[in-house]
Order: sequence, then structure tokens, then C-alpha cells
Amino acid sequence: MLFRSAAPMPPVWVGGASTGALRRAVRYGDGWLSGLQPPEEFAASRRQLFELADQAGQPRPRTGVGLHAALGPRPGPELKRRTVAALQTAYGLPADRAEQVAVAGTPAQVAEQLNRYVAAGAELIVVVCDPEPTPESWELLAEARHLVRCGA
Repeated sequence: MLFRSAAPMPPVWVGGASTGALRRAVRYGDGWLSGLQPPEEFAASRRQLFELADQAGQPRPRTGVGLHAALGPRPGPELKRRTVAALQTAYGLPADRAEQVAVAGTPAQVAEQLNRYVAAGAELIVVVCDPEPTPESWELLAEARHLVRCGA
């Protein structure tokens, strides 16, 4: 006898930016989650994902991006440096690549950066606050989120 869960299966999101990862997202996922891509690359990968879905006769997966961010109440280069350092340490990214994908600044500056991903087609944005989240960083992220939702 086969038992089924009373709860519905949650959506499955598949990550990665390689062509193989995009194919897996089309075949097995409800959504695709990019990471470590600047908005222009995210948009290009999203287009490729949709082409693969169309070719396979599959529904187009939802799209999202995972980002690392450092937020502060005042602008300053130290915020970007913290996120770049965290990306280099966690993922071994070269400094120039980490600079391209690091999100940092005041809530308004972060919202502007997140809006670039929204414009590129992101339906979901996952944010890790660097180097370690604090109650202040979550409050600032909530402010940035509000600005993104309002079209800042």
C-alpha cells in the first residue's frame, strides 16, 4: 500500500547556471535559482532556460536569484568590501567576479541593485546578509524590500 502525504509537495527549485543545470531545472524543477551571476548574465541564462523549456515542450520554470548583500544605514565602500570578501571566502571567486555580483549599500542602493534583477526577470530573490546577519541588517533589508516592491 502506498501512503501519500496529506501536505502537497512544495515547489522544487533547481540551481546552477550551466546548460546542464538549466536542463535539469526544465526537466525536474518548478523553478530555477541562479547564483553568482550579474543581472545581464542572469537575463541571458533565463532566456536560455526558456528556450530549453520551449524545445522540450515543458512549462517555463519560474526564475529567481540568490544574492549576498551587506547593508548599512550610511553608504560606504566598507559594505561592498565585506560582501566581496565573503564571496571570495565562501566560493573562491576572483575579486573582479565578486565585485560584479556583490550587493551592498543603504536600503535604497540595495533596492536599486535588486531592481536590476527584477528587470531581468527574477520572480524570487534570496538574500544572504554578509558577513553575518544582525537585527539591523534584517531591518535594513526589509526597508530595501519595500523599496523594490514600490519600484524604487
